[in-house]
Amino acid sequence: DWRSGRGEGGARGEMASCEPLKMKLLKCISESACAERGGSQRECVQAEDIPEECKALRNIFIECRRAPMDNRNRLRGNKYAEEANK
Repeated sequence: DWRSGRGEGGARGEMASCEPLKMKLLKCISESACAERGGSQRECVQAEDIPEECKALRNIFIECRRAPMDNRNRLRGNKYAEEANK
């Protein structure tokens, strides 16, 4: 269904393909010192004192979400989502 973002094609379908990256990022953030101090996930994602692994996942997730809007990626596919599914 196109409204849920779980269908084939289109920007929503592409962003749903970033879901595994999102789950990895949230797991990384929830295990960080920021979360242990009681910070919300939103605060911790934006914090600079998160582990380097979380920062890398955050950057990859941002690129994954941005990729469907790049016309060059429409033909090639979303490489960030493909890497997350490996």
